[in-house]
Amino acid sequence: MTERRVRLWLRVVSILLLPLAAYSAWDYVESRRLESRLNAIQQRGEPTTHPYQLPEGDADLAGRLYRAAGALTSFPRQSSIELRNRVGQAWRTGHWTDEGALEGAALDVAGNREALEFADRAAKLPFVGFGGGTSYNYQVSELLQLARLCELRAAVLASRRNGDGAVASFVTEVRLLRTLESMTTPLGLMTPRFRGLGDAIAKAPPSDSARESAARAFAEIDRDDRIRASLIAYRTALIEQPRRIVFGGTVWSAFRPLLTHVLVTSLDQFDRLLAASDQPWPTRIDAIVAVGVWPAWPFAPGLRRERHIQFLDEFARRTAEQVQRIRCARLAFSTRPLDLIDPLTGKRLEMLNCHL
Repeated sequence: MTERRVRLWLRVVSILLLPLAAYSAWDYVESRRLESRLNAIQQRGEPTTHPYQLPEGDADLAGRLYRAAGALTSFPRQSSIELRNRVGQAWRTGHWTDEGALEGAALDVAGNREALEFADRAAKLPFVGFGGGTSYNYQVSELLQLARLCELRAAVLASRRNGDGAVASFVTEVRLLRTLESMTTPLGLMTPRFRGLGDAIAKAPPSDSARESAARAFAEIDRDDRIRASLIAYRTALIEQPRRIVFGGTVWSAFRPLLTHVLVTSLDQFDRLLAASDQPWPTRIDAIVAVGVWPAWPFAPGLRRERHIQFLDEFARRTAEQVQRIRCARLAFSTRPLDLIDPLTGKRLEMLNCHL
């Protein structure tokens, strides 16, 4: 082989190997960037994977009861579409002035008696999470339906002047929130709203013992860092899912550097959102919106900025409203004065600003 041919072959081989070398270099750089981001998160004491604690004893029983309650939850279809719409309208507004809607709600409650009994039993037990391999795709949806049933039952009991029973139903819903927040799928805007609480209290004032029990339950879920906790849950889900794709040995591994680059960019955007969530109320709401990008599901990086801003605004305000509702419930049930901050104003929360 002549020297000229050798040089030609070397040139061809170099051209063929150059993309592979560039790919390897890009993959190395992005992998190091991702490693540095994950290390920084861990050094701050924040999770990069969904925490798991093996449920034992009463905690294991609570998990099994919640699973049974969710699986048994269903809404009977024997009622008319009109009646179901009336029930839905009363539930969304939290005002149960329609007798027909109350009758429909009573049918739903009666049809789910066993599910609600299991939820009531589980509410009295400690809960740390579901056992490994016992969760499934529709579990969050089933538990959210169970939370709605708690609100329907409270409305029915209040209409029958059973104030303590109505309050106990809300306590079951409060305890159910522990279960929902333990799931690997973040709740986002689907967090239970405790609809109809004010209406139930007005119709059937509860006893002091029932009020204190409810006040303690709501105090347990009163988190000033609820926005931050939700952001961390979204970020953890984002880290876990792409890592299964990127490092899972599938055909998608060919796009590993690109997917890793997108993940790193998203983690940096989450850092900005978390910094904004540390601002005082209500500044943190506008600070979240000012970030201008939502780096996790349900949006992809390529969507218009307006859509991201719209979601951020709804996410921040709905979460702040949830904190306010929880604190308003504490004020409504507590038998002693409480000094609580209104997340929507940053001032002392007063009952006249509450709309339960």
